[in-house]
Amino acid sequence: MRILVDTRDLLIAKTGTKTYLQEIIKQFNLNSDHQFIYVSPKKIPRGKSTTSKMHGHLTFFIWKQIILPIKALRYKADVIFCSDYSVPYLKLGYKTFVVFHGANFWKYPTYYNKYWMLLFKRISLPAARKANAIITVSEFSKNDIHKFTSLNENQLFPIHIAGRTDLKMKYEPSKLAGFGLEKDNFILHVGVKEKRKNLPRLIQAFHKAKLTNIKLVLVGQKAPMEAFDDSHIIDQLIKTHRLEDKVLQLGYVSNTDLNLLYNTAKFYVFPSYYEGFGLPILECYHKKLALLASNTSAIPEVAGDGAFYFDPYSVEGISNALVKFDGDFEIRNKCISNGEKRLLSFSWKKTTDQMLNLMKEK
Repeated sequence: MRILVDTRDLLIAKTGTKTYLQEIIKQFNLNSDHQFIYVSPKKIPRGKSTTSKMHGHLTFFIWKQIILPIKALRYKADVIFCSDYSVPYLKLGYKTFVVFHGANFWKYPTYYNKYWMLLFKRISLPAARKANAIITVSEFSKNDIHKFTSLNENQLFPIHIAGRTDLKMKYEPSKLAGFGLEKDNFILHVGVKEKRKNLPRLIQAFHKAKLTNIKLVLVGQKAPMEAFDDSHIIDQLIKTHRLEDKVLQLGYVSNTDLNLLYNTAKFYVFPSYYEGFGLPILECYHKKLALLASNTSAIPEVAGDGAFYFDPYSVEGISNALVKFDGDFEIRNKCISNGEKRLLSFSWKKTTDQMLNLMKEK
């Protein structure tokens, strides 16, 4: 097959959706059975004004609905693959496959620009209905998407993903001093500061837990859109509870530093109340890092028996879980052992093999 891959997300995404596309491309490049053609816009409009945002939304849909079909015809593509919810409506002799990572657009519509939502509902969703298949990242996401959109369940195909492959590197624990940390004296969380990540409750619970000689390290930038960013609330809570020396916000860190943090944290905490999959789960398993996690959305499906769970909507519940997990080596060790076994079920090769088989069959 000649497969046209829209790589626009590599230019704008900062979270798991970017990792998803990067890892898929790595596997595609190792596959000699098919020809892969990578395309993306030369420039993406940016700006915070209403006019700039509208310009950005319109150019996005022009790219998807006009330019991509033209490129597909030019390269004589058999398939168009888009990993970012939106695929061409027109099918001019090629198949279309699109990835829906979750039901965020429908579950939390107020977080998104109303004009963006209008274009999405009027163009992207009808285009997805015409696609040969809609790929999701978990059974939970499939069910959630079906519930909110009434998309045909027979058109939704859950294909599990895997962890990042760029964290397989050596590390020097001595470099932790640069962050004011020591091995096993901090709890780690990695992710943008979106509302669904539930970081304000985590900070309140951490304050309530009063763990001895333990810090909380938050790695990640502000959310890309102000409507679903929790940075201001996080900053205020840290100040209110006088946690400036206990809660460290590192923002963006290099892969080398991220690898170091994964390898030297005491455990990882994942308090999200909504995740379509949850890549950090598999990163913890790969790094043999004990996982304390929310019991909602796709997290239990992915983590299985490799995590110790809590109710993400209860500050007291999170706090009690932090105290229990911090003080019980046997529970942490069991989570690590179970996580290592569970990791064997996930690989990017398995993911792309399932995708390519789906493209051939549909």
